[in-house]
Amino acid sequence: MFKHMSKQRFWEIDFWRGLALIMMLIFHFLVDMEMVSGTNLRLDVGFWSYFQKATAFLFLAIVGLSLKIAYNGGQLTFRRALRRGLSIFAWGCLITLVTKIALTEGAIVFGVLHLIGIGTILAFPLLKYKHIHLWLGLAVTVIGYCLDRMSFPFGYLFWLGFVPRGFYSLDYFPLFPWFGLILLGVYFADLLYPQNRRRFPVKDRPSSGPVRWICTLGRHTLPIYLIHQPLFLLLIYLALHGQALFR
Repeated sequence: MFKHMSKQRFWEIDFWRGLALIMMLIFHFLVDMEMVSGTNLRLDVGFWSYFQKATAFLFLAIVGLSLKIAYNGGQLTFRRALRRGLSIFAWGCLITLVTKIALTEGAIVFGVLHLIGIGTILAFPLLKYKHIHLWLGLAVTVIGYCLDRMSFPFGYLFWLGFVPRGFYSLDYFPLFPWFGLILLGVYFADLLYPQNRRRFPVKDRPSSGPVRWICTLGRHTLPIYLIHQPLFLLLIYLALHGQALFR
């Protein structure tokens, strides 16, 4: 969700962010369909489970990559990172409030917006370093992978990845392991865009219409994220129950 703020804009980053957004929209549509229709689509196993993980990896790695590019370009100060992070976190808190009111269970208490908001702030002091992001990111990811297989008799560290017993949330992205993917994105920025210059050949601008369209989506991920779930739920409900409403 974090847009890179360097004066030179790398369109391919917008493209990959837009592609991740499309993947997220597909998966969330299926989740909403499952919730409204009551049909078990088995989204937590097999192909769709890997699809969800690939979507999260792409999104969060781009967050870290964009942070590093903005920092290298002199466009990201701690004040801007703090303001941006708190703003995204506040949107996440609003979603928590709405889901607690609207849902009987599964309210989103530490979802992807909470993670990106806090991760933006936590990552900033690390951006000036090199060569640590790969190992630190892998360490955070591995620790989170281990924590995910355990449950704990307390709930105050759920945001770190210490999952309390009986905990359930429709969107749960604790710092362990998911902050590790943001750090890996920072590493990819050093690898692919040293001194904010591409290390690979690519056209200066996208040539095809569909690619430009995806890039446009990638520049507006936050507002799309905020509106897509209510819109999906409304459309699905109308499709399944619309005739009964208008009788």
